[in-house]
Amino acid sequence: MTGAIIGGRIKEVRKMRKLTQSELAKMIEVHRNTVTDYELGVMVPSVRTFAKLAYTLKVPADYLMGLTESTHEKTGLNPLFDKIEKMSPRDIDLIEDFTDMLKRRRMPKGDHDESTIN
Repeated sequence: MTGAIIGGRIKEVRKMRKLTQSELAKMIEVHRNTVTDYELGVMVPSVRTFAKLAYTLKVPADYLMGLTESTHEKTGLNPLFDKIEKMSPRDIDLIEDFTDMLKRRRMPKGDHDESTIN
């Protein structure tokens, strides 16, 4: 596992998520130049920042380290995730709204949290 592998994976996923270096830097609370250094393999993220990267980019840490070729956890939902990744932000919002509605339908009547009801 080298900085070049990690950097290449960070850059690949950042572009896949249509994020700029500045946007990613803000999300993981580092300077944009730090993201550039990660992507070039000049620097390797700290463990804490590495965890933030994996969480923010929505990929397993193993993928960023080059230990797996899968950008998804082994959940059996990979084909669904692949489809969602290609959708517009508006379509993804609609999917989130739909899943929230399904969760509310499964809750007993008195258990609805007022903040989740639109």
